[in-house]
Amino acid sequence: CEPARDRKVWWVAPAREAELGPALDAFSRAREPELAKLRERWFGVARPLAEADRLIDLIARRLAYMPAVGAWKRTNGRPIADPAQEARVLADVAARAQALGIEAGPVRELFALEIELAKRVQSRVVLAPGGLDLSTQLRPALAELAERQLESLSLARPLAPGALENATLEPLREWLEPAASCALSVSFA
Repeated sequence: CEPARDRKVWWVAPAREAELGPALDAFSRAREPELAKLRERWFGVARPLAEADRLIDLIARRLAYMPAVGAWKRTNGRPIADPAQEARVLADVAARAQALGIEAGPVRELFALEIELAKRVQSRVVLAPGGLDLSTQLRPALAELAERQLESLSLARPLAPGALENATLEPLREWLEPAASCALSVSFA
């Protein structure tokens, strides 16, 4: 996605994401005071990266996989909607949310909305040669991102009103039309 000029986006190949993604996030978190000074020096603003920003970034990362998921489904003659898989994902995130002490209902609603948004992105995809395998590469990467989203949700609560204003939703702009971005911000209110 196209980040705002004061945001740094790390791209990690799917094969190394489980190892490198969390390490890069931890690196950034641990050095936030130093990074704030650098942002202020080079960009004239020392906007700290709030947990809500990390959460939106993780949602954008999940949506960034959807063209590959859509291409795999089209190549393999599978429908975009997979109600059984969707139900498994929602049950899993609800159970993991409860284990983290997060209310399961809103988490389930958030992931249900993400699934609907993901299907919109997948449906826009045309066939692509080659690509990643759904079972062995894409689903494990998506599960890891879901785990990181749950961690971020546990750190972000409670989200202050206005925490997800439009500027914060910038990483999602490539994947979502404006009405969908609005629906996402409402789901966190």
